[in-house]
Amino acid sequence: QVRANGWQELVHHRTDDEMAESRKRSVEQIEQAERLYIRPHHLMCLACGNAGGENDAPRPNDTLYEILQRIRREPDVLVTLVEGCCMACDCCDGFDPATGRCVHAGGLIRDYKKDLDVFQKLGLMPGATMKARELFALLFDRIQTTTEICGYGNGVVTSQEWSICSGPGGNP
Repeated sequence: QVRANGWQELVHHRTDDEMAESRKRSVEQIEQAERLYIRPHHLMCLACGNAGGENDAPRPNDTLYEILQRIRREPDVLVTLVEGCCMACDCCDGFDPATGRCVHAGGLIRDYKKDLDVFQKLGLMPGATMKARELFALLFDRIQTTTEICGYGNGVVTSQEWSICSGPGGNP
């Protein structure tokens, strides 16, 4: 059956229409929510992926841009740090709605490790809630470079599944 149907038989595959509908719902939720629910390593993505404003546009595979825009407009919006997938994940091609988990190659374990490392560096636990501006001040105070989290402390790429999105050199 796998030979006949391909890899989609083993790994959840989302259609473009399904992801677009999820994205629409996610954007509405981000705009209307009293607080934002974000996984810890996505704080790093918000800072690094924006590249100081150079990458200031929405992406089809997540709603990080929309979260960042909400935080820019409302720096005192409450942010609750969560375990696992968050408000930015629902429209990703690697998100499995049936399980609420990331099914990207290495994504589940790799991203959980990043989340745990951010929790540890910040001295926070799942469910911690702070104003966005205070949370980012804490992040920038306690984490000096993406190598500490996204580069697993040493910047060594051990396999494709453990790749470093900002590159092994890190990003201040």
